[in-house]
Amino acid sequence: MIAVAVYPVLVSMGRVKSVVEDAREEFINSEEDIVITDSIVPENRTFTMVDTRNGSVVQVPIDFQRTTPSIANLTRPRPEGYVIPRTWSGVAEKLEILGLKVERMN
Repeated sequence: MIAVAVYPVLVSMGRVKSVVEDAREEFINSEEDIVITDSIVPENRTFTMVDTRNGSVVQVPIDFQRTTPSIANLTRPRPEGYVIPRTWSGVAEKLEILGLKVERMN
């Protein structure tokens, strides 16, 4: 019984991992500017709720702040690379361990 219940969870986790990995790859390969700051989109929505005083269904106006899609306020072009001082050689080594390409300048 436990294996039957666990299997769908593992399948779902695999899908989530796949979606995250695909999104990372898409972000890395993107040519679009990087968003530094963004703003929300305020809008008025109506939510259906139950009035606890009498049990009736009511429409309640809500000030809603939508975050997707966001509006970019400040963007920057993607960097081609970074210059790391020689005194930070330990940082460069850690970046290499993490899989980043590090070129040493003469």
